[in-house]
Amino acid sequence: MARITQEELDRRIGAAGGSRLVHSSTVGKKKIPNPAHKDNGGSFYTVPEEIEAEVQQWKSPEGHTIQAMQMPDGSWELAQDEPPAPKPATTTTAAAKPVGTTTNIEGTPLPGGGFDNERPVMVTREPGDDILMTQTITLFRPVGPKELALIQESGFRAFAPRLREQPIFYPVLNESYATQIARDWNSKSEQNGNAGFVTRFEVRASFLAGYQVEQVGGRQHQEYWIPAEELPTFNENIVGEIAVIAEYRHGERVDAEEEGTAR
Repeated sequence: MARITQEELDRRIGAAGGSRLVHSSTVGKKKIPNPAHKDNGGSFYTVPEEIEAEVQQWKSPEGHTIQAMQMPDGSWELAQDEPPAPKPATTTTAAAKPVGTTTNIEGTPLPGGGFDNERPVMVTREPGDDILMTQTITLFRPVGPKELALIQESGFRAFAPRLREQPIFYPVLNESYATQIARDWNSKSEQNGNAGFVTRFEVRASFLAGYQVEQVGGRQHQEYWIPAEELPTFNENIVGEIAVIAEYRHGERVDAEEEGTAR
């Protein structure tokens, strides 16, 4: 079992379906060491050595099951995070590019040949010899009002440093995943002011090549795990501005602008 923070548990629940999950407060119990217990030399203990922790469960209609128990320090012991069996990824071979400077959305090249179309990249090619000049990967991130305000302070160029209890930064690989969290989790949380936003941005593929794509739920629930101390370097590799492409309030989309025009 892995020890995770409240933020990590919330993120996993959001990825699995957020408010669509059925929560069971107790599906089992487990004895754990009692932090209030102290050895007083063998005399009678007034505080027990162990206490019972309740195992809680969140389950989606599709069968994604998360089980965890809260520890005395507020963290969670993750017992299970089991998504439905993912479908196999599909690849295709890219067609030859015509002569001339072109910018296209393509799949990420695979080491053995072919392209992964589930991981789109923006590619600009030089006229005549078809050499790759610039390659970026489009990423998304669901944010609340506080994080959005910090992004705005940066001129829509960077994400804010993580808090001490937030050791990992989680950008996601597709808009539907980011929308799911912003709509079903952020916009229904009073802590977030019942507001959620979807951001879109480009990151240099050469930088992201050093990180593994993590799948935390269904096939569309893919993300990168960027350690907090590496976030400044991540920000340096953002190409262009961070765009706000959607806003949600109480689970409903409220911005009516066309995609890509909102800030």
